[in-house]
Amino acid sequence: MFKQKSSKLASMAAGAFLAANQTITTTIVVNQAALGFQIPTLSELLTFIIRFFFAIAGVFALFYMLQGGLAWVTSEGSKENVEKARNKIQAALVGIILIVLVLAIVWTLEQVVFAKTICFGISCSLTIPQLLVPYVSGSPTN
Repeated sequence: MFKQKSSKLASMAAGAFLAANQTITTTIVVNQAALGFQIPTLSELLTFIIRFFFAIAGVFALFYMLQGGLAWVTSEGSKENVEKARNKIQAALVGIILIVLVLAIVWTLEQVVFAKTICFGISCSLTIPQLLVPYVSGSPTN
């Protein structure tokens, strides 16, 4: 009884594997000209997300600095409120300096050290290593 169930389970698992393997190897062809826009690749999407993250971080740091400045102006001379406002402004400045330093370091790595062969998404599109190179008919094989 147990052997029958295990053999049925094994055959179902093998069938599911073969069906999944057949599904995975199918290719989808999309006519981008008919769509009216270009479908972004994974590297383009990740590059956009990285740049968007740095832009949002900079905007938040600027707003935090403005909030500290507004708190300072409205502190009415209270030493405690002035100290809180000063701490907000200092934290925002440290955040902006860190963002600029990270961008400068990554840009230097991309442009100078790696000469755009390896990109992290700041000055050029993110480079994603490929395990398989797509076959193009008529191209020489390596």
